[in-house]
Amino acid sequence: MTKLPVPVDIDNESGAWMSEGQPMILIPRRFWVFVQKQAEEQFGLVATAELFNHATRKGTRVWCEQEELRSGACREEVLKRYFDRVSARGMGRFAIKSIDVDTGHLAVELHNSIYVAEYGNVGRCVCYPFASAVAGAVEYLAGGSTLSGAQISGQEVCCEANGHSHCLFEAGPGKNLEHSIG
Repeated sequence: MTKLPVPVDIDNESGAWMSEGQPMILIPRRFWVFVQKQAEEQFGLVATAELFNHATRKGTRVWCEQEELRSGACREEVLKRYFDRVSARGMGRFAIKSIDVDTGHLAVELHNSIYVAEYGNVGRCVCYPFASAVAGAVEYLAGGSTLSGAQISGQEVCCEANGHSHCLFEAGPGKNLEHSIG
């Protein structure tokens, strides 16, 4: 075990957490995954995936935009930092497998996903919020290029909860990368 790998500042009056200028909370992993499970049960898998799709895309874009303003780093560096920080916050171990800034395609591998840790091997993809986060990362990356405004889709190609050795997400413009669930 190591200490928390991201810097955290705590406001003495409010108790609010900040990490590198971004507001943060610390919650048990089960709490977050139980929200997803309950939403799937109550609203169905498709509706839950759509909800997470919009929320995680926006969350990724906003984090990256704020990090770019804070650090002054180029977009590709900010994108790499995003996946490093998500890994450091305990969501799993993310690694960018391929990135093509010109075409707006991104592939990200994940080991030790929080979703798989809680769902177990259930015979289906359960990490679909991360597919949307990868799509949001491409949207951020494309914000300053000719891809701006292109429809970006994300897909969970394989998942540990479906018997694979890791999860793999791909995102980019085009019809071939439809948002995947189940």
